[in-house]
Amino acid sequence: MSVDNPLPHFERFGTDGCLLLDDIGLPGQLIDDAKNSIHQMLNKQFETDVEPWCFVGDGKTEVTRLSQIHLSSRHIYNLLTHPNIGKIAADITGSKKIRIWGTQLYYKPAGSGKKGQVGLHRDSQHVPYFKSGVLTAWLPLTNIHSNSGPLIYVKGSHQWDIDLSYSGGHIQDMKSQKSLLRCASSEHLWQESQATIPAGGICFHHMDMLHGSDENTSDEERIAIAFGLITDDATYCPDAEDFGYASILNDEKYCPVIYNK
Repeated sequence: MSVDNPLPHFERFGTDGCLLLDDIGLPGQLIDDAKNSIHQMLNKQFETDVEPWCFVGDGKTEVTRLSQIHLSSRHIYNLLTHPNIGKIAADITGSKKIRIWGTQLYYKPAGSGKKGQVGLHRDSQHVPYFKSGVLTAWLPLTNIHSNSGPLIYVKGSHQWDIDLSYSGGHIQDMKSQKSLLRCASSEHLWQESQATIPAGGICFHHMDMLHGSDENTSDEERIAIAFGLITDDATYCPDAEDFGYASILNDEKYCPVIYNK
């Protein structure tokens, strides 16, 4: 697809809270190089000699999460700063400038079972420092099928005022969790959307969007990168836990500008 002009369905982002695109013109070589970098990092080999901020999981039997991976690999940095990504984020939000505030790898080995689940959650509950004006992009480096643990969105949930005590990315029993959340949101329509997209496709979602991912029951690994984007309208909660991000937001080494009109 061309990203020269915003597509009409970008307008749905405000209503649905998410936007899924199969192809935004990312070069295949960039995707392949980034994927190879992921395998190196899982083996504790970091191209830039900068280790991720966190490394949770064993990379073999359970979902494994690494943060700030764009600092550890030039290939991943080059992929995530590709201008097509920033242009679309700007079209969605009406922002003149888009920056990356943080990146995370989510790696699900084949056959990881329930240990590969990421519970339904809102990004805003896990990074409370960001009050508004940020969104998340999710970019798979492998083809995502219905049995490989796709991202699950609950459309329109970014506009719901519900009890968040049942939500959380750490929860690995989505069946029970989903039942509790559906009861808590019974006044709203529960409409799920699976992000079954090819490698190099991309999803954008609102910071208050309920989303998570089920286990990978396929016989192939599932690799995806989630990265937070800052718009012109970003506001912050100075009294909230910032996990180290507040001190780097104006440093382009950590928070590169990927679009500037």
